[in-house]
Amino acid sequence: MNSLPAHCSLDSPAARPSARYIAGDWGTTSLRLYLCGDHGEVMATGHGAGVSGMAGRFESEIERLSVDWPAQARRLPLLLCGAVGSNIGWRETAYLPCPAGARVLQARILRFDIDGQPVAIVPGLSCRNRADAADFMRGEETQIIGALRLQPQLRVGRQLIGLPGTHSKWVVVEDGSIQDFVSTVAGECYAALTDHSVLLRGFARSDGVDRAAFELGLQRIARLGGRHLLQLLFETRARQLSGELGGEQAAGFLSGLCIGADVEIAVASWAEHSLDACGLTLIGAGELIDLYQRAFASRHIPARTLAGDACVLAGLADLFPEYCA
Repeated sequence: MNSLPAHCSLDSPAARPSARYIAGDWGTTSLRLYLCGDHGEVMATGHGAGVSGMAGRFESEIERLSVDWPAQARRLPLLLCGAVGSNIGWRETAYLPCPAGARVLQARILRFDIDGQPVAIVPGLSCRNRADAADFMRGEETQIIGALRLQPQLRVGRQLIGLPGTHSKWVVVEDGSIQDFVSTVAGECYAALTDHSVLLRGFARSDGVDRAAFELGLQRIARLGGRHLLQLLFETRARQLSGELGGEQAAGFLSGLCIGADVEIAVASWAEHSLDACGLTLIGAGELIDLYQRAFASRHIPARTLAGDACVLAGLADLFPEYCA
């Protein structure tokens, strides 16, 4: 990714930016690192291991990914969000209670130095979700702040922002402040059932999803409701035994069930908070976001989308204005 975020611009096409800071989204399973210029433009990228595999080697992972970058990069401020601030991360930062906006997060950023290099880690957020249970996020708060920067209209009124993934987040934002959210294990559930259950035994996971079978899964959830999910999951197996679905189709059906149940939870949040018809934004990329858009469209709910990496960069730029003009 060597592109210019929507919130930044160069003075002229011929301008040669100088490196200003390093931005990083360091999650449990992966690290995305960006060398950024004076206006937040991305000059170089690096992709590495997540915090779960670090075993204390955080500094060496940064050095490994930036070895081909200009020498001065190793002295630039390192601005991070995600699980790097968790109890298995580099330095733990406290979760801040909702409601919280950008300025609340900004005031509680953890800062320290490593051999003269400034390091800053954005804290996560916590809430009591609508099921009256504790809920937590790390990294998604920065993407949401970035979404508000990239799309200023999201700062007005009550919005629902979805971040589908391994642990999906459905977040209610009101007048630019994160009010509460609910987390689900939709992606993790799909992966576990695909790889470690009899539902798709013998099926080698493919890159794509059978769209017709996916739609069938959505229809079954819409008809019977998420409360019947455990029953519907077995249909993934039963429809193969009956000859109705082949392996690839069954995988699409299972995806439709998991995403359909996830969307049902989001729709419940939508109804409870009386969101208006233009209040849904999805953050992410690729086929997964397309599938979620289809799932919401099947319920007659339009969804705008924003790229996750652009939101991370915009969010860090907003939280650290001293580094990005």
